[in-house]
Amino acid sequence: MKVGSVVVAHPEMQHSHQLAAALCSAGLLSRFIHGAEIPTYVGHEIGHSLRQRVQWYQPIRRMLPYVLPRKQAAVAQTQLLRSYDAWIARRVPSLDCRAIVAYENSAMRSFEAAKRCGKICILDAANVHHQLQTRWLPDSNTPETKAIKDREVELADVILTCSSLARDSYLCAGVAPNKVHSVPLGVDLGVFSGQCVAQRAKREGSIVFCNAGLLDLRKGMDLIADACRALRSSQYQFEFLIAGNVSTGDVRLVEQLNKVARIQARVPHVDLPKFFALADVFVLPSRIDSFGMVVSEALACGLPVIVTENVGAKDLVCEGVSGWIIPPANADALTQRMMWCAANPNAVRAMVPAARASAEARSWQAYRREVAAIVGEVVRVGS
Repeated sequence: MKVGSVVVAHPEMQHSHQLAAALCSAGLLSRFIHGAEIPTYVGHEIGHSLRQRVQWYQPIRRMLPYVLPRKQAAVAQTQLLRSYDAWIARRVPSLDCRAIVAYENSAMRSFEAAKRCGKICILDAANVHHQLQTRWLPDSNTPETKAIKDREVELADVILTCSSLARDSYLCAGVAPNKVHSVPLGVDLGVFSGQCVAQRAKREGSIVFCNAGLLDLRKGMDLIADACRALRSSQYQFEFLIAGNVSTGDVRLVEQLNKVARIQARVPHVDLPKFFALADVFVLPSRIDSFGMVVSEALACGLPVIVTENVGAKDLVCEGVSGWIIPPANADALTQRMMWCAANPNAVRAMVPAARASAEARSWQAYRREVAAIVGEVVRVGS
């Protein structure tokens, strides 16, 4: 196996920079092609000579929600992913590598080109299999998108998933078990530090819940609105803080949430610890979420979490110790758990150290070791 034998290609970033850094450290990275600007510290780890930024993708993608209605913007974004995939595919024959890592919705043409060149295809699947996704969100995949995702899975020699939930979804869809690996994502324990853990445990007063992310049905924001309305009629005092982009959120949901919660603008990733410091419990009642990185980040800051069985990061949650796992799409279950938290603020705040400990077990260093070992073995066997 030669040094620098893997290309990682992502139209934006997600966790691809962590994979690229892992492969670089292991001497496996040939090139990291990315659309988004990557954090400085990762840039130093990878090195400029191994990076190539696709300058045109991200500006167009960011512009779409502001110039087109939501549905049209979604269609245009899909087309943009296809254009990126075709752009990579044209360059595959000239890439000096043994394997290429690509990402769902932007891998089909790249993999077809890679197969013609005898290269190994590794699909880094950020989402669950589309069959499970469609079960909970019927309109989440068009027939064309399903066909493309199926073709990507067919072409892939290896599929990387980010949780046991995601891996199981591929197995249930009939994908061979030896083809699918689960590598849970990590958390930056430096940025999301434990410095505020002791202070949070000493908090007093009524319980404060929080959520950060997309304001849509997939994330269960309607369930949060329902639960908050129910708690308003109880004798318990509470507050719910939400950080999200109102302009791109579901209009009706934003209206409902504004009546029962305090919504502020989307918080930059680096400032999330300050936002978490204002709360006692993080709530993510997603209908389906392959991982939910914000869960591990909240845990790292000492926040117990409430998540559903359909959130991949549930793997980090010890029931009743660092948080709670509730059934998906169940407003009553969310209401009851939030009500318990509001009635037992001291018990909730006593969970702070356990929440931090659960995140410490899942650092980015752990992710890097595991994913580099898997990819390295794939390339070694395929050489």
